[in-house]
Amino acid sequence: MSGWSFVDVVTEQQRYTVVAVHPGFEVRRYDAHVVAEMIVEGSHENAGNRAFRSLVGYIGGRNHTGRSVAMTAPVLQQAAAGEADGDDGAGRAA
Repeated sequence: MSGWSFVDVVTEQQRYTVVAVHPGFEVRRYDAHVVAEMIVEGSHENAGNRAFRSLVGYIGGRNHTGRSVAMTAPVLQQAAAGEADGDDGAGRAA
């Protein structure tokens, strides 16, 4: 098994500086960046798919500037507060 992952090869990751290291985590300072976030109603799967398609459009230039922006890892999805099972309610993708 190699020492790299598929994500490392094809997905740009946000640059950061490690500020402090603690047992189990580190504190990081990230360069200035854009965060695109959507809140979508529906099941976790349905909301996640719809939100991701919209975010891809934004990244590809369907935004107020008309310019594409770099997509970096990670892309996160989560159920809204109180919807831990992800079956109903709002979902968030960023």
